[in-house]
Amino acid sequence: MFPPAEDVKPQIRLRVYDAKTPFPKELHGTYDLVHAHHLVAAMVVPPDWTPLLLNLLTIVKPGGYIQWEEPNFYSTLVRCSLPTTRSKHMPEVARTLVSAEMKERVAHGWNELPALIKEAGLDMVVADVVSSDRVLKGRRGYSGNLIKLFFGGSRLATEQGTPGAKSFAKIDRSEKQLMEEIESGSYCWTDIHSTIGRKPS
Repeated sequence: MFPPAEDVKPQIRLRVYDAKTPFPKELHGTYDLVHAHHLVAAMVVPPDWTPLLLNLLTIVKPGGYIQWEEPNFYSTLVRCSLPTTRSKHMPEVARTLVSAEMKERVAHGWNELPALIKEAGLDMVVADVVSSDRVLKGRRGYSGNLIKLFFGGSRLATEQGTPGAKSFAKIDRSEKQLMEEIESGSYCWTDIHSTIGRKPS
């Protein structure tokens, strides 16, 4: 989750917190900017968005900003960057993300952020949309992270004995095939919605 210790500058401290639970009082009002992204990937469901936003706002200084980015996984497509790219298995990921079972989870949130941030009392609210493949070097990493997320959920379902869950061996084999396709130039594309707002002084 965190970068190697030798890559972290001395003035930077890294901590793990659950954004759904209240932050320690000593962190309240301490940050000029709080950046949140891809929380839908952490299985944040629509009813969680407003309470989570209000919790994040407790650690923003008056006059500070919150920036929240969320992908519209429901728009996921598979693209090939080279003529030799293999993408036999990658479309399975895109089909799963736009399936009826996933729609309730991934088809919301990203499109509600501007209104939620305004309703929370922030001003200077600005929203934008960017493409996940806008930076050539980031395509492989973004797609690899999406695959890890996808199969992390699959492994959890198998551990919990969810009906219809795949075996660990099949999950491992599928993940290996997909990572090989990413190395060949296949990647996932989606819209990323970004909203920023200022906490009144």
